[in-house]
Amino acid sequence: MGVHVELLCLAKYPGSVMKQEVKARSWETRLIDCTLGNEVQRILTTASIIETEFLIALPKGGQSCQELLQRAASCYATAAKLAPNDIRAHLGLALIMEELFYADDLYGIKKEEETEMETEAEISANQEEFDAICNLHGVNPVDGIAQQLKAIEAEYHSLKLSGQMFKAEHVQQLHAWKSKQASQVSYGSLNLDMEGTIVRAIQKLKDCVSVNPCDGVSCYNLGRLSLLNEEYDNAAVYLKAALAIMPMFTPACLCLGLVLSFQNCKFAATLLYRGLSEYLATREYDCIANATELSTYKELLSKSFYRPTNSLITEAFLAFAEIGGNDNLVPEACLLHAARCLADARFTYRGATYRKCFWLSLKARSKLLQILVKKKDSMALRHCKELCTLCLNNELPPTNDLRALQIQVCQTGVILQPNSSEALCHLGSAQLAGYEANGDIQLLKEAELNFKASISQEGLDIDPNVVPEELESQVWWRTHKNVQSDTQVDCGTDKMSIPSKNSKGTTASANKHLASQSKAASHLSGQTIPPTKVCKPSGAKTASRPCSGTSIAVTKTSSVPKAVTKSSGTSIPSKAVTKSSSTAAIQPKTVAGKSIQPKTVTKISSTNSIPPKTVTKSSGTSTSSKASPAQAIQTTAVPTISNGNTGNVLQVEGQISSPITNSPPEASPQCKEKNPKSHLSRLGMARALVKQSGVPEHNSKAVTLYHEVIAMVPELHEAYIELGAILSESEPLAAVEVYCSFPFPSLSAFDDAFLHGEVVRILMSAEKYDDIRLCNSLISLGKAMGIGVLEKNVAVLEAKFKTNLLKQVYAGVHGKPQTDPDLQQFFKFKCW
Repeated sequence: MGVHVELLCLAKYPGSVMKQEVKARSWETRLIDCTLGNEVQRILTTASIIETEFLIALPKGGQSCQELLQRAASCYATAAKLAPNDIRAHLGLALIMEELFYADDLYGIKKEEETEMETEAEISANQEEFDAICNLHGVNPVDGIAQQLKAIEAEYHSLKLSGQMFKAEHVQQLHAWKSKQASQVSYGSLNLDMEGTIVRAIQKLKDCVSVNPCDGVSCYNLGRLSLLNEEYDNAAVYLKAALAIMPMFTPACLCLGLVLSFQNCKFAATLLYRGLSEYLATREYDCIANATELSTYKELLSKSFYRPTNSLITEAFLAFAEIGGNDNLVPEACLLHAARCLADARFTYRGATYRKCFWLSLKARSKLLQILVKKKDSMALRHCKELCTLCLNNELPPTNDLRALQIQVCQTGVILQPNSSEALCHLGSAQLAGYEANGDIQLLKEAELNFKASISQEGLDIDPNVVPEELESQVWWRTHKNVQSDTQVDCGTDKMSIPSKNSKGTTASANKHLASQSKAASHLSGQTIPPTKVCKPSGAKTASRPCSGTSIAVTKTSSVPKAVTKSSGTSIPSKAVTKSSSTAAIQPKTVAGKSIQPKTVTKISSTNSIPPKTVTKSSGTSTSSKASPAQAIQTTAVPTISNGNTGNVLQVEGQISSPITNSPPEASPQCKEKNPKSHLSRLGMARALVKQSGVPEHNSKAVTLYHEVIAMVPELHEAYIELGAILSESEPLAAVEVYCSFPFPSLSAFDDAFLHGEVVRILMSAEKYDDIRLCNSLISLGKAMGIGVLEKNVAVLEAKFKTNLLKQVYAGVHGKPQTDPDLQQFFKFKCW
């Protein structure tokens, strides 16, 4: 109740919203349809019918869904024009605008003119041209996107002043292309322009609040969209007002709790738990009712809050885990639910919402990994490998946050397995990517060390106790070891300061048990021994299990050596197995009037300082109570029977059994996993060496590594391209040999065409016109990219009167012999 009282006191509307004038904007005017008539109620009913038709047509997809939403928007815009004070029209239009965004972002339903997608070749060409213009103005990729866009803008103005309008327009298109690409990088807000559908939805929701400030649904939707767009201050105001009007509305509770968690408010945990509990209950009901089938769409996504595709749900789980959760929803469960939201969601199209949910899922998995590592859970290693693969191979645009997460996860993998070649290679790749983005030379040096360590560990057993020398010299590893050592010192101090609670009780109970055992032995007569009654000391456990007609009483006392007493005979109905605090002397037993001295066998352990075990065995003859040193250190392997508890020792068929422990058996050398030989470590090592410019010996090492990569993976284009780029500066013809050594397929792809293009460029620059490799590369390049790409080269060869070469190239590109009539006519026309 206190939560809602304070929220009611804090619920205030901004004055700009209260004074906002409700008027039709330009985009609303374009939606108005005069053929719908003047009856507002009939128009709103028609819009509801169209929404139902949209939900039915949604599983099939297509342009019909987009047209239905446009028709519904026209109905609501017309109703808002006819009745400006009717909140239903404004709210319906706002929700349809939001649904248009989800249709595009989640289902990929776009207008026909927006369906064109850039190919990889176009993206690569635009990026190369963009970088070249930035280099002309002295701007590097490390300087950031803002400085790069300023360089492009400066180039545009310089071209415009010089009168080169065509080139200026092309540069302007590059500026718009890069700006749009940069707006898609963020994982937080929706990053929409002023004409976007979400912005229009917010405008209409503000109209709703202006018309009726006491409408809680309008306040809630306005706060929710403000939260999605990372406008936290406005979102808090609207959501507080919504909860003041509708105190039990759980979606508003969750959204407000998420906003307050960013502000470290004390009410955040209560509100978040209320909303998340409702979400979990809804998901459970959906699973039982089979309501998550692909063919089932019950309401618009703008009206459905509790759905896995809502990124606010995943963010709320993360925020609640960060707060600490509660007894009913612990942080580990919150992180699991946050990671599962992505798996439960249905993303037909991977837009901004998918990227944000994927990013939140990575954050949840990384936090869960840290918890597993801290608890030394056995699943930590497997979870780390899976998360490392997700971080290094995804469709998210590279950002500083993603690179930092990649490095953190890969470092965790190295901590779990320091000499794992795969983990070291992943860490080196992440650090190399971080250097390329930020220019941190420390990351480059550590990446080189990790690649070197990865190569050195190939073929060796993976052992968590083995740490490569290259790893110990890295700053982050030394920091980790210092923190680990400080934690161990603190733990050791805490243990030494706490005295043992059961030390006195254990000794007293052991002495009491030995006294009772001696008393029972003095009254033995005949060959039948009655069951021994064992007193259970404080903190001990007693278990009884019959075996082959034998009554066995087992007494456990923690951290106490064992004493086993056996009386020989043809019939032994009972046995007593006792753990004692020391190897105390056992009183002699009297059987059938004969005095029997116990035989003591001592087993010495070489692995710890536990006192030796005393085993007392009664026989029909008198024996000495002391054993020889040779007998004391003898160890005999005997079968045992265990009742499932640690430390139980049972006697079977007169043989001495060994204690049963829960420690896993040591793995044999044959079972240990070995580090495989990988080309990725060598490729990364070569790239790290090349990045360190100014060191000639590094280039020679890199060349050797590239040759090793080519020998291991002959079909890898990157190795040929990067090795050729190194050799082309000093030995161009050697670079040609590298390019031509690639195993080209019969049908050349884009990457193959690049290799052919480099061969043509180098040989044409060296004027090696008679080289057979030039003819073959020209033919392959023309087949892959078209004859038009050879226009400049053809002009140069014509000037050099290389008509025979030109005939061979044209015939090879068209796949016809030179004697073909059509080609002969073309050759005559070209005077070849």
